[in-house]
Parts: sequence; C-alpha cells; structure tokens
Amino acid sequence: MNRIINTTGKRLLPAILAAFLAIPARVPCEALTPRLEGASIRYPISSPYYPVVLQGRNLPSLLNVPIGKIRFFTWKRSRLTPIPFQIDRRDRHGRFLIPRNDAERLEEGALPFGGDDECVFMAADLGSQMDPSMGADPHAAATQIELTDPHSGRKGWVYALVFDETPPAAAAGDYAIYDSGADAIESDTYRIAFSREKPFLVDRLHWRVAGTVGFSPDLADTMKVRHTGKLFHQLDFTRSEADCRSTLLGVKDGPVRVIRSTSNRVRIILQVKSPTIRIDYIAYPFAFFMDSVVRIPFRIGAFFSDVKTRMTLDGNNDPSLPTFQVFSPSFLNGLTINGKMTEEKRAFNQSGDGKLVVASPYGKLLISLQVARDFPIHHQVYLMDDLTTPDPPEGIPGQLGNVGFMTTGWEQLARSTYRMVLTVYMIRDISVGEALRTLREAPAFVP
Repeated sequence: MNRIINTTGKRLLPAILAAFLAIPARVPCEALTPRLEGASIRYPISSPYYPVVLQGRNLPSLLNVPIGKIRFFTWKRSRLTPIPFQIDRRDRHGRFLIPRNDAERLEEGALPFGGDDECVFMAADLGSQMDPSMGADPHAAATQIELTDPHSGRKGWVYALVFDETPPAAAAGDYAIYDSGADAIESDTYRIAFSREKPFLVDRLHWRVAGTVGFSPDLADTMKVRHTGKLFHQLDFTRSEADCRSTLLGVKDGPVRVIRSTSNRVRIILQVKSPTIRIDYIAYPFAFFMDSVVRIPFRIGAFFSDVKTRMTLDGNNDPSLPTFQVFSPSFLNGLTINGKMTEEKRAFNQSGDGKLVVASPYGKLLISLQVARDFPIHHQVYLMDDLTTPDPPEGIPGQLGNVGFMTTGWEQLARSTYRMVLTVYMIRDISVGEALRTLREAPAFVP
C-alpha cells in the first residue's frame, strides 16, 4: 500500500497515561510498566466505507506481541471504546494463513504479530485524539495510531492496547458473516454466493433492500473469465471458466472481514495446465475484493502471443429487476443496460478507462482493478450488452450488461509472482461523481 510511515517513542504522548482512566471500570486490566508508542500513517480515510489494512511492519511497537493480547479502541464521548478489528496472518509470499480447525483458531491468539500480518478495522470506526487532560494510572501498554488522508488531510485516531494478562472482551459486532452451508457471505449491504463446481466463481449477487431484512432478486447470471490468444504463436485458443479446476482452501470469518481462499488452474491444451492461481475473496461490510496471486514459472512470450483475459459479471435477465446504467470517467451520462449493443457502448470499450460504476435504484457498484506496478499488463473497462449474442458457458443465453475488465499484455510477463485486486464497493446513497471519487481515492492494496 502506498503510505508514508513515521513512528516515534516516548516523546510522542506525554499525557497518554491519563487516557487509560477512560476505560470503563468493568474492563479487567493488569497494571504494568507502560510502553508508550505512536505511529503516524498516511492512509485514505475520506470515506467511511474504506477498510483500513495495516501491516505489522507499519506498527513496530506491536511486532511479536501475541495476537490475542491486543485490543483496539477509539476515543469517543470522553472514553476509550472497543471497536471491531482483526489480525490476519500472511506468509512472506503474501498468502493468508487460515486456521483449519478449532484448535488452530485457538492457537492463533498465542502467535506473535508478524511484519507480514495485517491488522484490519473500518475507517468509520476512527475517533478523535485522546483528551490529554484526563488523570493518571496506566492499565496497559499503548500505541496511538494517527491516520492522515493523503487527499483531504483529514485525520483519525485509534489506540492499540496490549494487556499483560487476560484482555477485555473484544468489541461486539460482526460486519460480514460466512454461511458455510450456502458458501455465501452476507453483510448489511449485500449477499454474495459462489459456484459449487467452480468455487472461485461468483454466481449470485444480491443487494440487501434498504430498510428491510430482505434481499433483491439475484443480479447475476454468472461470473465469466475468458482467455484467448495464440499457442506457439500460431494456434488460436480460447479458454473459459469451464476449463478451470478450482478448490476451496479455507475460510476465515472474522468480525471485520471474511477471507475465502481458493486455488485454481486453467487447462491450456490436452493435460497441460496453467500455473496455480491463488484467488482470495475478501469481504467487508460495504465491499468485496478478489485478490489474485499468479505464479509464472516461465516467460509467457516464449510460448504464447496476443493473450487477452476478460473478467466480467453477466447480468440476470429477470424482468423484476430495475433498469441499470453503467458509468465511467469518459461516460458520465451513463449507458442504459437493455440488451442492445450500440456504437456508444462499443466506444466504452475503447475509452481506456480503468474504473466503472453500475447504478440502480438499489445503490451503486463501484468497480476497479488494481494491478501491481511490477505486473506489466494493461487493463480497461469492458461492456457487452447484447441478448442475441451467446457467450457460453452461461445460465441465461445472451449477455445483459456483461461488464468488467479486459486485460492484455500477458506475453510480456517474465518468470515471477504477480498480484492484482479486483475491488467492488457496494454503496447505497452516493452520486456517480462521489462514486468515481471514492474509487480514485480508495486505498491501494497492491504496491
């Protein structure tokens, strides 16, 4: 993530000891010699819908502390109040280390917070800076984390406390919930479910209808991933999700986000398969991200040319659904989804835009593709809206607002590991202009 970090020691908070008196008396704490630390981090917080994802290396005062001893608080109404947070472990290759059973979940709390691990909370839970006029008596070691938005200059604070003995109960609340029976993730904003045969595929997407406990009809026909190009620079090939082998590796259901990991390979020709592609779905209360790590063991251009990959979600042709429109920075007046392709819609595919918004009475889907700087592919928005043109495999013939991204330049890849993240925010009350700005200023999850 693109952020500037400055950490300081005891000189940072001359009055931080006082603030611990604000912890409610019912919270059991063990007194110890306080370690007073601070971290000042540039991070996008202009939207309450953003998750805040900090790596352990950004918080050196918490490194090697047992994960279960850490709690996060915010300063609101003259007191420290616990907030939902979670710490998720990653290995040095960036892969999530997901507990496989109850024993491993219990053991995770005793493991040290590492430099590659991630601490996560929501920007909406940030508070103000502690009041330095409060009394004395420390209860726990503390780190003040000050976040400054690089676009607006807005600031927000949270406080990480380390408890020597039994920490207080974690904050109540669960922003996203995993339904293992349906292989679905649900929040107060949406419900997303996955294919049983191909676990990396989204095949159901619903808005939660504002003001109710119910959901909209399914918005999706199916998610599509299509690969085309030339093998040995001569033989045309086309591959789809039908040529993929996908395995669900594990799920971690935390209070802030659900992490759902899959391992995937694509059949290239005969029994020859692509390198393994790790795809993690990371679901927050207002967003879900498709985080892909691709290991390339050879130079793609030695065997392939003209390689293109299309990642899209085809719409459901359900007459009970309202009309949808698609917007991008070059198409601020919007394109109506009606199953009829037009010259203007073809021009959308030539715009070179890298962000798009799908709008309906339910709310807006804010979609972007973040590609690591060392990943030399090009991506741009894509739309096919033609009910007379089939695109098998699909559940509903034709394409109704089949929208997403086209990527090219794969033949430039050398032997290495690459990462990209498809981000989808789902926000009800936001204008198109605000939606595009939210995408522009959103946190970057790949370096």
